[in-house]
Amino acid sequence: MDPAQPAVTTPVVVDPAAMPVAAPVVETHATVGVPDQAPAGISADDLSKIADSTGGNPMLTIALAAIAVLGGGAAWKHWQKVSEQKHEQAMEDKRLAAQAQGLGNAQPIPCQTVTKAQAEAISKLNEAVAAHDARIATIEKKSKSMSADFDGDEATERLEKAEKAIRDLRKTIRDLKEGV
Repeated sequence: MDPAQPAVTTPVVVDPAAMPVAAPVVETHATVGVPDQAPAGISADDLSKIADSTGGNPMLTIALAAIAVLGGGAAWKHWQKVSEQKHEQAMEDKRLAAQAQGLGNAQPIPCQTVTKAQAEAISKLNEAVAAHDARIATIEKKSKSMSADFDGDEATERLEKAEKAIRDLRKTIRDLKEGV
């Protein structure tokens, strides 16, 4: 067909009775979600989290870092979601393994170990807080015995005068002994 010549169309006669019945028209609306704030750039902390989560595989670390940097916020959100799902799956596997071992609803062994260590650390901290509270109570008791109008500078001056008087008395006594 030559583009310079107009196309010729012939009308087609269609019998409406022969037409199939069309399904009812369903109106759909497509929406695109846009976050209120675009995520800030990938930070060094985010990249270190990626490196930690790859289990020491340098190729996977490089690939994920490239995706995070080049893919931006969407890639990062996807990776976070995958990581969360992986963690949830691991916890579910541990729960099922514990249930199979007959532990029922008890925590898995690694969680029990961590919980025990945390309880011991909290106990030690509570003991330290109690010791500090006792020291504070002692200090407060001593400070209550001081009068409200206590002047530390005045006490220092009085002490210096007393020390000078003692030195003068000692000198006088020494002079008297030497003169006798």
